[in-house]
Amino acid sequence: MPVYSVRFRTHGGEIYSIKDIDCPNDEGALKASLFLNVPTIGNGFELWEGERLVAVYPQPAST
Repeated sequence: MPVYSVRFRTHGGEIYSIKDIDCPNDEGALKASLFLNVPTIGNGFELWEGERLVAVYPQPAST
């Protein structure tokens, strides 16, 4: 089973915590990350599988 890293960001964009999770696929890892996210503490997360960036939440605003 793949190991994913959820890297939680502060409101300033810095990584303040990393949580490793075991999930069968990207979709499951994203759902688990959304459950772990605490928006009052930080400003979302980056989801990684090894060196591969899977998702950024919330998505950066487009200009």
